[in-house]
Parts: sequence; C-alpha cells; structure tokens
Amino acid sequence: MKRFYQTIILMLGLTCIPSWLYAGILASQTRVIYSEGEREQTLMLANTNEYPILTQVWIDDGSNNAEFEHAPFVVLPAVFQMKPKDVKGIRLIFNGMELAKDRESLYWLNLYEIPAVKKQDLEHDYLNLSMNTQLKVYFRPEALKVLPIDEINRQLQFSFSDHRAQSAEIIIKNPTPFYVTAISLSLFNKTKQTTVYEWLNILLPPFESPLLKLENVDLNPSDAYVLKYHLIDDRGEVHAFEQAIPISK
Repeated sequence: MKRFYQTIILMLGLTCIPSWLYAGILASQTRVIYSEGEREQTLMLANTNEYPILTQVWIDDGSNNAEFEHAPFVVLPAVFQMKPKDVKGIRLIFNGMELAKDRESLYWLNLYEIPAVKKQDLEHDYLNLSMNTQLKVYFRPEALKVLPIDEINRQLQFSFSDHRAQSAEIIIKNPTPFYVTAISLSLFNKTKQTTVYEWLNILLPPFESPLLKLENVDLNPSDAYVLKYHLIDDRGEVHAFEQAIPISK
C-alpha cells in the first residue's frame, strides 16, 4: 500500500532532533504477544496531539515498508482519521501464514501519523512532519511453554570471545525459543568499581548468540567483570539482572 497522503518528510540525525519532537500516538501496549489459535487481537490507540491526524497502520519485518507483502497479520482499519485526544481500536488478524513452530516469530506494527493541514496553511510555505512508531509483534506457537522472565534470564549464557584491546567481544547465548529484549546494558569492572562500556539495547533472537563489541577496550584478565542489564517481559515491565563474566587466561 502506497503512502496515503503527500507530505514532506525531513530526515534528521539524532543530534538534530529537538527534545520536543515525539510521536503523538500512544498505544495501550508496548508490544503484542499473538498466541497461536487466537482469532484476533485488539490494540487501543490514543491521539495525544492537540490536532487531528491521519493514520496508516501496517505490519512488516522492521524495514518500515508499507508495501511489505509477507506479513502474517492483517490490520484493520488500515487508514483512519483521529481527532485530538481521540481513542480508537485496531484489530490484528492472523492470516494463516505458515510460521516456525519451535520458536517465536517477530514482526513490527507501524503506526504512521501525519498531522492534518489547515486550509489557510495551504496558501503558505509549510513543513508537514510525519512520524512513525514501531511496536514489536510476537507470534508465539502454542507448543511453547511460557517462561517467567527470571527463568529466561537463568538460561542466558555470557562469555568473552576475546579480551584483547580493540577486539573484545561479549557473546550472549539465548538457548530459549523466545525473543529477549535487553536494555541499559553496562559492563562493570567490579575490581575497580567502574563502568567499562555501555549499550542502549540489544535484541536476542531465539537459539542465537549475538555479539556485543567493545570498542577500544583493554580488559585485564586479573579483574572481575559483571554485565548489568534489564530485561523486558511480556507486559513491558523492566527487570534488573546482572551476571559475572569470567575471562579465560
């Protein structure tokens, strides 16, 4: 589906985005867990702006592509208007696509909003800035036994792949069939009581072992290191954890 409204999209680097610029659509959930066998799910949206907006919603693979053709969900309605402070429900319906049975599948719900333009503004130069908010949508096969976040954390395995300067990496092995979102990660030197390195967030896919690269960090094999981090559960709640990471000498 093509963009349903002509607009000027200004691409700004993160350092150029003013602090007041934020998406005006607020969703009732930070993520959607779609269990196999459900007929549909409803997500409530609120327009927190002081002005009306046009909204387009779609599912893709995270590419921000409204023409993505391989989504396992249909979202209804796909295009709608929202008045200021308006609340509206959208429906996510599984289309029966064949997905993995031994692990979760991840897709993204896009909430694309464009401010309505006043008729008198059309006579003058103006910038109409659109915003896109993305929410994770997990398809969870019914064969999977849901684990509490504490149990998922106990199964995560951490190790250094290398501790030499400029090439140090932390391997995080996720042996579970679930996607795990970790945020606010920091490598802590327990011996010197200092933070060595920090990451904003990382997504741990099922049965995979992503790497966290430490740029220009020289680890001392005689020191004790701990990775402190937070995991997000199905309800969007944040839980703090930490694990020691030994260095092989």
